[in-house]
Amino acid sequence: MSQLLKIGDTDHQPFTLPLDAVARTFAFMGIVGSGKTSAAKRMAEEMARCGLPWMCLDPVGVWWGIRAGQDGTPGGYPAVVIGGPHGDLPIERLDGARIAKALISENVCAVIDLSRESKKFWHTFVTDFALELMQLNPQTPRHIFLEEAPEFVPQRTRVDLTARCKEAVDRLIRLGRNSGYGFSLITQRPAEVDKSVLSQMENLFILRTVGAHDRKALREWLGERGQEETEAQRLVWQEIKRLPSGHAFFWSPSWLNLMQKVTITPSTTFHPGATRQVGKAIAVVELSDVQAFVSKLQKQLSKHQVVILPRSRVVGTGNVEGGTGRVLSVEVDAEKLHALAKQVEQLRVELSKERSSRQDTERRLEAVKKLLTPDYDALRTIFETVGTTNGPVDASAYAPWLEKAGRAGCKRLLNVLIERQSLSRSQLATLGVVSERSSTFRAYMAWLKRNGLVTVEGEMVRLAELA
Repeated sequence: MSQLLKIGDTDHQPFTLPLDAVARTFAFMGIVGSGKTSAAKRMAEEMARCGLPWMCLDPVGVWWGIRAGQDGTPGGYPAVVIGGPHGDLPIERLDGARIAKALISENVCAVIDLSRESKKFWHTFVTDFALELMQLNPQTPRHIFLEEAPEFVPQRTRVDLTARCKEAVDRLIRLGRNSGYGFSLITQRPAEVDKSVLSQMENLFILRTVGAHDRKALREWLGERGQEETEAQRLVWQEIKRLPSGHAFFWSPSWLNLMQKVTITPSTTFHPGATRQVGKAIAVVELSDVQAFVSKLQKQLSKHQVVILPRSRVVGTGNVEGGTGRVLSVEVDAEKLHALAKQVEQLRVELSKERSSRQDTERRLEAVKKLLTPDYDALRTIFETVGTTNGPVDASAYAPWLEKAGRAGCKRLLNVLIERQSLSRSQLATLGVVSERSSTFRAYMAWLKRNGLVTVEGEMVRLAELA
């Protein structure tokens, strides 16, 4: 086994990295087409050649090509592909912890292809994946490559799920070395990567970088390490804007204490993201056989361990509080657990819809309430002060007039007055079911006054006493 990772050349001399790069942190940064992914893949190829396992979280969908030769013919390296159109194994949103545990237990290289999934899927999966890795202590150090880093550790977060993902990845980068994890961020926009996360990167591969904000972020990274900018470095920042594809400046101020211009050795495996040429057919790719690796992973993914803790209370992921007693470890069918998890997730979705529907109904009711409040208040005033009574009157005295009234409306008004004796005009009209401003109400009032059945003083209408 070679004791060095052969990354490229510098001044006609091989540029290599020690094997313990597997547990170090790197950032590969450059604009589209500068060769940053190819540079990261070159390091992954060398790690695989030297028997150092790694994992790649790939939302772009290009790393699966590491399983084939540069021209798409069989070759490449035996990395298991999980998810995506070329996946050896399927992937589900809630599989993050389960896949992390399986990969660590079997010591394999793996590409986790997230390219066909939603951002919600990405953030849920990567959060669980990173948190589970922190619970494990692999016997062999391993490296984690993260494509499109700003999607997972952005400078600004607006969604809680993204914030949780960023926190989990940040923790893995900061503390993972204690457990044997190395990390590589890959991005075309370093200015969009969280500054505290970028500051954890010990080494930079800077490829062609044009944006002023991105170059500023890189200069700040160097300044944070107590490196005073020299005239030579100022010239480097100008040259970075014009670097040919596949060329990079490598900075390692603390680990290797060097800065060198490197020509990256072209990746020896297939790169599906390479620019298409007009008139050139799409390459037919034949992936190398990794069935032995897949079988090992399937064995791990087909079981799930449940720990039963008598007289104890679980207070969080991986934390147990109080109680004593024997710990019982039981292996159960992972497929059944997975199906149950999907059912629970579906129930959560349906519950969320019900809550949303209820909230929408409550908003509509509140709007109707506001609309009807003025009318309600007016009617309440009317009915709270509706007339007064001086005791019961002898209704028989008014019986002949009820018969003479003829119109139903006149009878209603007279009956209301007999019951209440004294009301305002609006109260009388409301209880008599007639509009106060209508000619009908005026005609009824005229009949009552003409026959001496009421007396009117301003707005008040009183029942006249009949002998």
